[in-house]
Amino acid sequence: MATAETPQTSNLNNIANLLSIAPATAAVPHASAPPANAPPGSLATSNYSVFAASSLVIDPVVFLLWLNGLSIDKAALYLHKKAALLAQSSSNLGSVSDSLNVKQSFIQKTSSIFQASSEFPSPLPDPHSTMKSSKPWHSQLSKQTNDSLKALLQTQYRIYEHLELTLHYPSQQAHSPTLSPSTKRFLIESYYSYDPKIMRELLGKKLSTRTRKDLDDIAERTQTPLGACRRTFDNLKRIARRVDDSPTASRIESEFLLPPTQSHVYTMVLFISRNRLDTSKRKLAARPLALFVDMAAMLARWLGDEDGELDNAVALDARDARSVLFASKEVLEEFRGATVARLNDDGENGSGGSGAFAWSVVGDKPFRVVLKNVLGVGVSVSVKEFRDVFINLLEKVVEPCEGMGWGKRELDAFLDACLATWIECESIPNSVRRKLERGLTR
Repeated sequence: MATAETPQTSNLNNIANLLSIAPATAAVPHASAPPANAPPGSLATSNYSVFAASSLVIDPVVFLLWLNGLSIDKAALYLHKKAALLAQSSSNLGSVSDSLNVKQSFIQKTSSIFQASSEFPSPLPDPHSTMKSSKPWHSQLSKQTNDSLKALLQTQYRIYEHLELTLHYPSQQAHSPTLSPSTKRFLIESYYSYDPKIMRELLGKKLSTRTRKDLDDIAERTQTPLGACRRTFDNLKRIARRVDDSPTASRIESEFLLPPTQSHVYTMVLFISRNRLDTSKRKLAARPLALFVDMAAMLARWLGDEDGELDNAVALDARDARSVLFASKEVLEEFRGATVARLNDDGENGSGGSGAFAWSVVGDKPFRVVLKNVLGVGVSVSVKEFRDVFINLLEKVVEPCEGMGWGKRELDAFLDACLATWIECESIPNSVRRKLERGLTR
């Protein structure tokens, strides 16, 4: 005879279903006979034996809300309001191979919502949803009371709080059997993700207690949750401290198990911070994080190392080149004529990358202004003047190019032609030519 389901087992199964957990066993209460010495009329006693076991469940959506510092009340409010959207985004979660759709749909459809309020994360970290999941409990929120939802969120938040310390030492958890490899990857990469607006605000700043106290202002300026700002700051400081002796992308990648692209960004941000490069000038304020990362990568490659150690040989080579080129009008004119001829030839052959740009009519301004300023920036790349390299590049190179109608393609073609002409120009001493060639072709 089948045993009727009791309220206790029903509630346990409901919670298990909501959390996508399959409980191992749940024993129902069973009646036993009264003890032999019990007085007549005694009722049978009920013994309860309950045992529940399951694998650890990480809900990617709730984890991202927790990462951004949302309280349980705010997370519950958000999930209630967006239940229908979350259900639609999660409808393709039938298999591991389909779960990537959660990330694409959820992020794309909620981007405008997140940007409208600093209470919600914007943008979401990139969840690598190769995590196993059955029907997610978000789709059933309309059937749940607010108290039930908060209880579920509290359980999930408690799990994440216990896991957080292990995320500070990812390499030590690489072989832990508790979580699957895909889940570990999701947790680590999401925990060390960042909002580009927040990271941009931290560029060039000293990772001190005072800076951490100013995170309230950063959260207000970027319209992002304070919790996300604190996590980004703490992660950056932790990485900086852990790889202080060798702040390279490969070291960060192995120490924190991050993908190459994420490790590269952290490396360049640390490069800027270690050298205290100024990114706070008003003209630089509107420039995005990606631009500074690219420029930092160029400087690190140019200077020889990404660990922040300056090589003054670059400044000395640029100083020698500027002295040779601009000390004699004859040398500069010969150099200009050969460079323009090369640019025109490359344009006709389609190898210059500058289309039909009329190089023959540019005059000597690119040489007197752009080339001289590029070499001037190179001279300033020294221990004392390196701090202002970004504003120098903007004011002395980017703005003059924009004034002449040049874009990246024209500047690249011009500098490539200058380097090729420099190597072949007989008016320049061979020793000076070879020396600068080695410096510029690193």
